Amino acid sequence: MKYGRRTFWFGLVVVGCSDISFRQKDDTATQAVVVEEVMVQETAPALDMLWVIDNTASMEEEQIALQSSVADLVDALEESQVSWQLGVISTDVTTESAGVLQGETWIITSGSSDSVGQIETLFEIGTDGTAPEGGLGAAYLALTDPLQSDENRGFRRANAALHVIVFSDDDDASDEFFSDASLALPAESMLALLEDAADTSGQPAVFSAIVGDLPSGCVGDGGTALPGTVYAEVAESAGGTIGSVCETDLSGLTQTLAEMAINWPTLFELQAEPVASSIRIEINGTRLDDGWTLQQSPPAIEFDEAPHPNT
Repeated sequence: MKYGRRTFWFGLVVVGCSDISFRQKDDTATQAVVVEEVMVQETAPALDMLWVIDNTASMEEEQIALQSSVADLVDALEESQVSWQLGVISTDVTTESAGVLQGETWIITSGSSDSVGQIETLFEIGTDGTAPEGGLGAAYLALTDPLQSDENRGFRRANAALHVIVFSDDDDASDEFFSDASLALPAESMLALLEDAADTSGQPAVFSAIVGDLPSGCVGDGGTALPGTVYAEVAESAGGTIGSVCETDLSGLTQTLAEMAINWPTLFELQAEPVASSIRIEINGTRLDDGWTLQQSPPAIEFDEAPHPNT
């Protein structure tokens, strides 16, 4: 970023007591000063995605629709250049496997040779689960319980953003789990966990819900669902998105989910306030005449869209 600064000297002369006149000294301009500031966009952030998938008997059609969107999900993750990893748990909250990541390969990472096939296998979680469907309780166990450290080892990274996504045709029913653990109500406990995760990592912690439509549920080619009221409440408070589990085409939604927890900087502070008309912006040697604005206080350049990593 380059900009110039020009200074001027002005004189004020008072003559006599009643006869006052003003004289402006000839402008004395210093030589223009060109300041060049170089900023580097951050490297790719890390993102941990935890999918909580309903595995009860009514979820066969919905799981098929979700599997068909995996390629779009992976494409969006790879295009964002984020260092991602993904794990899947069921909504079972009372079994021994509650909160345990599924599959022989329980963490799928960016750069995997067959990440699409691996995630499709994980999303085919089955339909032999039992009520209650406690997605919030299962997610809480997966992210906090020390007893799960062996089964879930390596999933949560210290500097990674977190995105928890619930996929269910019913609402959360994990009140008893949180009560037995002497915790607050499910929504309150999950929001507190997400807040702690964001504070610890310095990265966003987001919750999204692909559930039955509010307020009455939904019926569609992708299945039938009751309203996901509690899940939607958490998603609204945690900066996530809400989608319909009854849709058969989830490709657009999964692309949105892939991008939601990625927080690229768009604002870059300057050392001093420049002359606005003199600013020139380049990204990797290419001049950019629009797509940015100058903020005056404190002086900074804000881009309409975040520059790509390492630019």
